[in-house]
Amino acid sequence: QPTVVKKDEAKTAIENAARAKKAEIDQTPNATDEEKVAAKAKVDEAVNNAKASIDQVTNNEGVDTAKSNGLDSINNIQPTVVKKDEAKTAIDKAAEAKKTEIDQTPNATDEEKAAAKAKVDEAVTTAKNAIDQATNNAGVDTAKTNGVDSINNVQPTVVKKDEAKTAIENAARAKKAEIDQTPNATDEEKVAAKAKVDEAVNNAKASIDQATNNDGVDTAKSNGLDSINNIQPTVVKKDEAKTAIDKAAEAKKAEIDQTPNATDEEKAAAKAKVDEAVTTAKNAI
Repeated sequence: QPTVVKKDEAKTAIENAARAKKAEIDQTPNATDEEKVAAKAKVDEAVNNAKASIDQVTNNEGVDTAKSNGLDSINNIQPTVVKKDEAKTAIDKAAEAKKTEIDQTPNATDEEKAAAKAKVDEAVTTAKNAIDQATNNAGVDTAKTNGVDSINNVQPTVVKKDEAKTAIENAARAKKAEIDQTPNATDEEKVAAKAKVDEAVNNAKASIDQATNNDGVDTAKSNGLDSINNIQPTVVKKDEAKTAIDKAAEAKKAEIDQTPNATDEEKAAAKAKVDEAVTTAKNAI
């Protein structure tokens, strides 16, 4: 009987190479279960082709060639590893878009924007870790979806400018109450002072809006509070009226002193009436 071993040995070599390749495929970093399965299916296909070629040849040289070609085909197989990278790219794009959106947030200071972007970075890291830990395509898809949702849900906490404006409004309210209590001020003098308060409020709020960072907001607030607190009503109307009364009284008394034929007592009585008129007038003022 002939010793028939050549083809079986060649097929065994093919099977050993396939087993080794599949073990290597299982160790592929970042490959999902489905990507590994797809690569192993290519190995099986290469095995079948190699064995068919071995079966078809008639001499040792042909067997060696079929075996060699088969081994090359098996060893050249590499898994197509794209699933996780594609998911990570989607995460990066979502993060980039969210950061652009954060930069456009009205009224947010630089620090508030930076804090929101830090939350985005944190969500990116969490998402990529989840993608790395996933073993199959469905797991990668879930990690990607959850990551994109987390990124999109990040909103800046915008409070700095509103808090500063509230402080300005509170100071203005207190200053107006103080103006209302000003002794000797007329209604018109109070209204004029309150108008200055309103102007200071508008200027302070405009400065707060223009500030880009927390320091700028603090400075605008501080300057605004100073401006408001420094406002004092101009109280002159009553004093001017009283001065006019005093001048009229002085002139009248000088005139009384010139009265021909009047005795000192008569002049004194007339001046007493002037003093009485002065008191009445000032009380009315």
